Amino acid sequence: MAPGRHLDRPDGTPEWLVMHFHDAVDVLLDGTVRRVPAQSLVIWPPGTRHWFGCETRWTHSWMFCAGARVDASIRASGLATMRPHAQASAATAGRYLAQIHAEITRPLGADPLVVEGLLALWLREAFRDATAAAAPSVIPARMLTARHLIDADPTQPFTLKRLAQAAGLSRSQFSAEFRRSFGTTPIRYLLDLRMRRARILLTDRSLTIGDIARRSGFSDPHYFARQFRAHFAMSPRQSRDG
Repeated sequence: MAPGRHLDRPDGTPEWLVMHFHDAVDVLLDGTVRRVPAQSLVIWPPGTRHWFGCETRWTHSWMFCAGARVDASIRASGLATMRPHAQASAATAGRYLAQIHAEITRPLGADPLVVEGLLALWLREAFRDATAAAAPSVIPARMLTARHLIDADPTQPFTLKRLAQAAGLSRSQFSAEFRRSFGTTPIRYLLDLRMRRARILLTDRSLTIGDIARRSGFSDPHYFARQFRAHFAMSPRQSRDG
């Protein structure tokens, strides 16, 4: 944006606004103007005032989005609204926005589930960046080892005992240290990965709900459906049918 330019939408918009600021800017949050650092993500709910800008030249990337599934994705992301969230770089926002743009401009039409899945992945990655930036100290290597074990294949039948053993800790010590390191419990982290995988698999209509459950790490399709509904406030079939 041009130097000295401030944008003000007193009534906001009917949609959510997800914005990545590449430069430091002044932002009105909860009635107070704050200087938000460069490489920060801010999410505005529908109907909330948008006011931001800077006296020097600044740049930003953004996305307007709406719908019940968007509401669920933002709630599930762990990111608080109307708060700046530090990001490692602009690369994450740029990558996902480019993928979302490519999907919604497809000649054959966009698949809403793909767009929704990309948004959910972007927000969760943004949450991880923000959590890492807020960490008071370096994450212990044993915690990174445990997380990498989950990331490598979240469909594996992990248990808290198995993950704790991989980190060389008791289950209670491991759970507490994992939460301090990553801002969530190990089982919740694993469940989030499985749910995101399931959302993407639901775009493949050749797969049954049972197939998707198994490929997402669940041996019981009924348990999978209950967890999916608790996570996204809708059933797998409702998510697939849009």
